[in-house]
Amino acid sequence: MLGPAVVLSADVWRTTMLSTWLTRQRAVGLGRVLASYGAAALVLWGLERSQLAESINLLVYDLI
Repeated sequence: MLGPAVVLSADVWRTTMLSTWLTRQRAVGLGRVLASYGAAALVLWGLERSQLAESINLLVYDLI
């Protein structure tokens, strides 16, 4: 039969492992969210730059 200290330490270990796992899952989820927002921001920034370049080209062609 296991003593109360062994059972308590096993419960503490289990709780610690669960807490560590949940923290890691939150960090991974947050990383994925930030990565997707970053990718979307880069796409929008690229689109704005291409539209700006197109507008400049049209302006230059109109001046010529």
